[in-house]
Amino acid sequence: MHADLSASHDTSTELGYEELHKRKQRVQRFKETHQGTMVYNFVPSKGRRIIGTCETLEKPYLRLTAEPNPAMVRPEQVLKKSFRHVFDTFMNNRNYRYIEEQFRSIRQDVQVQHLRSPFVVKLYATNARLALVHGDLDQFNQCQTQLIQLRQHVTGFSHYWVCFSGHSLMFCQNEFEFYCLLYLSMQYMDMDVLRLALAEGNFVDYFKMADTSGIDIDKCVSEIYREAFSTEDFSESALTECNINTQDAVVITSPPFYSKFLFKMFEPRFRMNALVNMSRCVDPKCHEFIICLSTAITLSMETIKNALNFGSLEECASFIRENKGTLNQNGALDCKQSLEEFMTSPLLRNKKL
Repeated sequence: MHADLSASHDTSTELGYEELHKRKQRVQRFKETHQGTMVYNFVPSKGRRIIGTCETLEKPYLRLTAEPNPAMVRPEQVLKKSFRHVFDTFMNNRNYRYIEEQFRSIRQDVQVQHLRSPFVVKLYATNARLALVHGDLDQFNQCQTQLIQLRQHVTGFSHYWVCFSGHSLMFCQNEFEFYCLLYLSMQYMDMDVLRLALAEGNFVDYFKMADTSGIDIDKCVSEIYREAFSTEDFSESALTECNINTQDAVVITSPPFYSKFLFKMFEPRFRMNALVNMSRCVDPKCHEFIICLSTAITLSMETIKNALNFGSLEECASFIRENKGTLNQNGALDCKQSLEEFMTSPLLRNKKL
């Protein structure tokens, strides 16, 4: 059957590339069955615990479709070396896709061995912070989910201080609980909340909180690196070695830690929500945003730029065009023509944000 598929041009044309590709995948799966019983959608946390023997520091991430081979899994002492090695490499090349894949591979080896230790907390916390800084919400959420589970199993988790910009701010547990609450509040904020903010004239503050233009990304990455290797682990003994106590804590009045980057990831959605409300509710003759019954006729780019904290008029106009908004001959937003497109924007339907 395999020979016929490769030899017959007519059959290939009739079946199409996708069908041939599926058949080749099935053939490959049958070839691999001698390595063990295939378990589709293999879940590491539900499989039996294994002890890895692999010594490789770098390993590509591959989705598990079967119980892993211990010879391909790195034990914890090797994972610690790998963690340092891949982070050092990243600090030299600053290739986020490289460290994203390597960290996923390390996390996979952690999961199949059911590891729960201070090192694992450090791994997930560091990975989560790096993902935040690089706008990777998917990897951030995966790490945060694991941290929620780890805090129930790792001694000293809630007592580990997080250093940021030279100050000890809050406990590790508090940091990620803050991120979680912030994420949920933004994920489920509905139009009524935005309308209320619009009526009170304070919704512009959100976009100020999402402004990361003054943040040096390289310094953030360097701080995350320093924090990752400032102590051997996340245990309570590490606290004593660092001579950290509650008097080092400082009060934060603006969003702490790396939360500005979390705000930033939601910025496009909130801009679109704000445009919907502004198009519906703004009186174009007034300098303030006022709720009214009629739809605004036009809004100038200057008004939108200032309200939604765009860096320039061109950036503002580009955002509107990309989201199928209509600009008139004077370059102003035609609210009536744009409202329907704004209300059906994919930004408002994206469930990952």
